[in-house]
Amino acid sequence: MFKNIILVEEDRLFSETLSYQFSEYFGEKVNFLIIDELRSLKELKEDSFDLLLVNYLLISNNIDFIREFEKNVTSNIIIIFDNLKYRNENKNFIDYKFVVKPFTLKSLFSLISNFQTIGREEKNKVNLLEHLVFSPNEKVIKNNITDKIIHLTEKETNLIQFLFKNKNQFVAKKDLLNNVWGINETINTHTLETHVYRLRKKIEKIEKNLHLIILKEKGGYILKL
Repeated sequence: MFKNIILVEEDRLFSETLSYQFSEYFGEKVNFLIIDELRSLKELKEDSFDLLLVNYLLISNNIDFIREFEKNVTSNIIIIFDNLKYRNENKNFIDYKFVVKPFTLKSLFSLISNFQTIGREEKNKVNLLEHLVFSPNEKVIKNNITDKIIHLTEKETNLIQFLFKNKNQFVAKKDLLNNVWGINETINTHTLETHVYRLRKKIEKIEKNLHLIILKEKGGYILKL
């Protein structure tokens, strides 16, 4: 469970309402801190953060800071958009988990629950094959024979994690959408298919024997190991 949650948001009523809902959902031990500007976030002790919720309008010109935060503090980041147009216009934030106002608590907590699962798995490197090492924290896959490396986006990292967790088993597209993107009706199967296609192409650059099989007639995928 997350103990230290930071919300960067200017709307005070929205912030206080969300803080109350977090306390009700996760219990009294949650430390829910509300700040209204990015500058204040930078001044806080970074190693105390477990989860960052941040309004897009306050970070739209600070993608470098968010990437450093993700690398050095926590990858548990959710971007809050006032409307979907902002997200579609700025591709810098396309790989981050997000919600669009007005959103349901169910959709938000679904994203957070998935973070908790992924967070536990990130601590260890994973051998996809004997010589093919997947490092979730670094978002890379390395071929130890050739020393070739590919860098992954957050979504590609989460896709590999979920497929590896269910290796050699059929995974329906709807399950990938729910567990990697969360419950959000703005995401469709075309988005998933595009990410899987790009991921396969990346992997093929360093390894031909890792098989991500597409089962079109069943509407899903299998990671064969």
